[in-house]
Amino acid sequence: MTNDVQTMGATNCWNFQQGARAMWVPQAEATLVYNKSVEGRPGCAFVDLTTGKQRELPHALGAIAPDGCFAMAPSFTRLGALWPAYGYAGFGSSRDALAQPKDDGLWRIDLMTGARSLVFSIPELVAATGGAIGSDVPVFVTHVSFNREGTRIVFMLRFFSKDHALYSILFSARPDGTSLKLLEQEKISHFDWLDENTIVVWMRRGMKGLAAARRSGVLALPLFRPLIALARKSRARLKGVLLSESYFTLSAETGARAPFLSGVLPQDGHPMTSPDRAWIVTDEYPNPTNGETPLLLVDIAARRRIDLATFVHDVGSKDTDLKCDLHPRWNRAGSRIGVDATENGRRRFIIVDVADIVTSTSK
Repeated sequence: MTNDVQTMGATNCWNFQQGARAMWVPQAEATLVYNKSVEGRPGCAFVDLTTGKQRELPHALGAIAPDGCFAMAPSFTRLGALWPAYGYAGFGSSRDALAQPKDDGLWRIDLMTGARSLVFSIPELVAATGGAIGSDVPVFVTHVSFNREGTRIVFMLRFFSKDHALYSILFSARPDGTSLKLLEQEKISHFDWLDENTIVVWMRRGMKGLAAARRSGVLALPLFRPLIALARKSRARLKGVLLSESYFTLSAETGARAPFLSGVLPQDGHPMTSPDRAWIVTDEYPNPTNGETPLLLVDIAARRRIDLATFVHDVGSKDTDLKCDLHPRWNRAGSRIGVDATENGRRRFIIVDVADIVTSTSK
């Protein structure tokens, strides 16, 4: 590793939360893809690092299937209109803010031909909630993810409630659009696959009254506003206790759930399972007092937590959309972890070598 930097392309399809969705293409050892403007709309570019050849498709990608043949994606122009921190600015029209358009939702893109088909329309997903969402609520699809065999996906349908909280409905399905299953709803945060049928997810469980109140808009009434504001300003650990938030495992087929790493990971973060499924790397949100953000490694079987490093959240702005979470992710060998970080208002990418830790434990 030489730390040399080589420019592979440029893009104006970028946001502070997920960048340009730059990804390695499965089954293509030296090919990467990232989202960029193509034909005046969000698309993507493939770059072969061996030959230098590039090609473009007129559709932006969210997640690529493990066979490298197709991808799934939400509408990034709709996200740009309804949830700018996760969308791309400058491409949308007034129709992207429509409550529940019939011709938008979760898309499937053929990576060879560029052909795109609608797997789940937004009205279809709303209907699958069994009346939990009214027809006038502007909803959007986001955070699609494949299991490692490509046999199942999970994704979220989301909207902002009247008390300005993000309400989430977590679905799973087969990539062809069959076997749609509503797993959980209300407070659903970050997740990753533990195995082909199980995900680990931070969520709030067992508070149906709170979920109903949030959907109905009751929590937006003046009586409740001071309490809501106080809860949101509380420290992450205290808020998790008060509101019964924690990590759970969920079956992607049945929705069966169980507590996960209770007491080991008491705060929400961005978990990612290692390639050998023995470890989880995650982070926590910045300490509101000093901005310190921990990077954590957990031996799942031993329930052993290792604090790898602490970074200071220093974005140089008070705009909450400009935050920079660590978003830790593994390399394909399971030996290094990459994180996003900021220092003096500058965004950085940092690589942490954990080969000695994961190797010594496996012996």
